[in-house]
Amino acid sequence: MNEYQRMLMYLKILQSNLVILHHNIVGPGWFEAHGVIDGYQIDLGGMVDDLIERGIALGYREPTIAESVLAFQTDVLPADKRERDESYRIIMEVFRSAAGLMQAAEPIVPADVTNKLQEIEYWLNKEANYKLAGALGKGEPDYDD
Repeated sequence: MNEYQRMLMYLKILQSNLVILHHNIVGPGWFEAHGVIDGYQIDLGGMVDDLIERGIALGYREPTIAESVLAFQTDVLPADKRERDESYRIIMEVFRSAAGLMQAAEPIVPADVTNKLQEIEYWLNKEANYKLAGALGKGEPDYDD
């Protein structure tokens, strides 16, 4: 597996974890968080689909979910009930990790794919470092979106 395929494996785990977080949100603020996480599932789903298709066009084999779980076993979330703040902290962390894996994949792909990766990295970091951090009281949210 190369760095691009490794990144795709992590993104598959991230997608699955978002589903778990979305379905198991409880406590104060659950309704708002349920909607936010649903939006992340939709947005990320389109991005991952695009990256998988670009990888296939480059001749990379798409990693399976089984390979993804083996590679990132410790990152798979159990289906536990979680409150908004815990869910948001988890999402912040995995978004930052995904952006880092995208950066690691940049050197082995053509310029157009690098540009797409950088667009997604920007989105992931904006959501993690401004919007989610702001919702958790760890900075000012970015309302210019």
